[in-house]
Amino acid sequence: MVAEKLYFLNGKTKSELVQTKKGGVLHIVAKSFHDNGNKEFSGRFIEREQWSHFGFGSYWNYRSNLPIGVHRYYEKKGPLSAIERYKDGKREGVSTYYREGGKMIEREDTYEDDHLVRRKEYDPSGKLSSDEEYFEDGSLKRRLGP
Repeated sequence: MVAEKLYFLNGKTKSELVQTKKGGVLHIVAKSFHDNGNKEFSGRFIEREQWSHFGFGSYWNYRSNLPIGVHRYYEKKGPLSAIERYKDGKREGVSTYYREGGKMIEREDTYEDDHLVRRKEYDPSGKLSSDEEYFEDGSLKRRLGP
């Protein structure tokens, strides 16, 4: 296990990383903080080897950290601002975005294989204001609600 901690000049923790290797795959748990000490982000990543083709038979090998699982984002004052879900580096399932203060949902986006397939938006009172489905290319498929 490898742990890394970075600090702001004021001495408060800026970020924490814990790396562990499971079955030959590097797993990373990450947290970052605002300069006031409140949590900014928490999530998990896995390191994967990637191959890219650059023409003329040449390939480039690199390592990337792919997001996995649930990622949470926080406002500087502390409330939750977003929850996103990832599978093998791609958004998958419902991502929820909150209004300032973290109590009311502003928007819910549903992803399949990193493609937005549905978006629900809510007005400041919490009432559904729009509900739309999208094609894989991002174009509007149909409006379902209000």
